[in-house]
Amino acid sequence: MMSNKKYFKYKSFLPVFPLILIISMIFALSSCARYSYRHPRTDSPDMKREFSAKVYFIDQKFWSIGDKFTITDEKGYPVFFVKEKFLTIGDRLSFMDENGSLIFYIKQKVLSLNKQYRIYNNKKLVARVIKRIKPFNDKFIVDLPGDNDYIVLGDFINHRYSFIRDGRKVAQISKKWNSFTDNYMVEIGPHEDDLIILAAAVIIDMASHKEDS
Repeated sequence: MMSNKKYFKYKSFLPVFPLILIISMIFALSSCARYSYRHPRTDSPDMKREFSAKVYFIDQKFWSIGDKFTITDEKGYPVFFVKEKFLTIGDRLSFMDENGSLIFYIKQKVLSLNKQYRIYNNKKLVARVIKRIKPFNDKFIVDLPGDNDYIVLGDFINHRYSFIRDGRKVAQISKKWNSFTDNYMVEIGPHEDDLIILAAAVIIDMASHKEDS
C-alpha cells in the first residue's frame, strides 16, 4: 500500500494534468492552423474565388500581446505585417512591409458616434474607415481623397465583405472557417489600391470582433 506521504504527494499533482493537457491541445491546434495557412487551398468551398483577382491571405496570430497579423501572397510568402500597439486608448496599429518598414499608421478615433479608424502615411491622413450603424449587416465606408471611396457591405453571419466602387464589386474578403485562428482570403481586382484594401480588411476584422466581444 502506498504510504500517506506519497499518496498526498501524487494527489496534489493530479489537478495539474488537465491544465497540461489543455495547453498541449491549444498549442497543437494553433500549429495546425498556422500550417494550413502557410499552405492555403483556394479551391475549398469556403474559399472559392468569384472573380479573377490578386489574392492575399491574412492570418491573425493566436499567441500574442495585442493583435498581430501576417499578410501573405497566394504562394504563402509574407509580404506585410500588422501589429497592434498594446495598452492604448483606442486601437493603434502599425502596417509594415516584409522588412519591417512602416507603411501605414492606423489610429482609432475614440470620440466618434460611428466607429472610425484613420490611416496615416508619414503623418499624412490618406484614408478613413468608418463603420455605419446598420441592422443585420455591416457597412463600412473607406473614405479616400476625391471620388474614389469604397463602400464595404458585409454579411456578419458568413463573414464575407464586398468592396464596391461605382456600383461594381472590386474586392472581397472571405473567412476561412476550417482554421483555429481568424484567417481570411482577400481578393482584389486589377487597378485597385491593394495596400488600402488590406489595411481596411484588418480594421474591419478588429472593429467587428471587438464590438461583438
